[in-house]
Amino acid sequence: MPSQITSLFIPHVETYVNAQYIIDSFSKKDIVTVSKILIIPNLYPSKYSEETYNIVYLEIEAWHDTEASYSFIKSLRNKSAETRFTHTGTNWWIVKINQEPWMLQNPNAITAKVGIKEDCEYKSEEMDMWNEIAEQLFDTKNYQELELELCL
Repeated sequence: MPSQITSLFIPHVETYVNAQYIIDSFSKKDIVTVSKILIIPNLYPSKYSEETYNIVYLEIEAWHDTEASYSFIKSLRNKSAETRFTHTGTNWWIVKINQEPWMLQNPNAITAKVGIKEDCEYKSEEMDMWNEIAEQLFDTKNYQELELELCL
């Protein structure tokens, strides 16, 4: 299916979700085949959550020639509405066209075809470290806010 969209951006993905799950979700819904994925831990609260979460960039190998894929592309191109990808049950992610495709040149990006499970296991150790740091930062922030309240 011809499409000029070559990369997607998911601004908020739960930290327990791994690369293989994201890749498989898009494939099982018959929307797109992912060739590369980059997961970046975000340690700061957002409008979506006070907890840490991941930012995800996807490089597209091929769009599937299905009605689901066509509808998804149409939704992505509609600038007046957000595109939601329902990965399981009622759980969904906001998905956008990636405006920063150079992010996928990051050496930590995982190529989907080449041993993603081994890469994910290695990356999961790094994610554990990031999650630990995030928890410490969150605890420190809460402590500082409490100190500030007590001082006032």
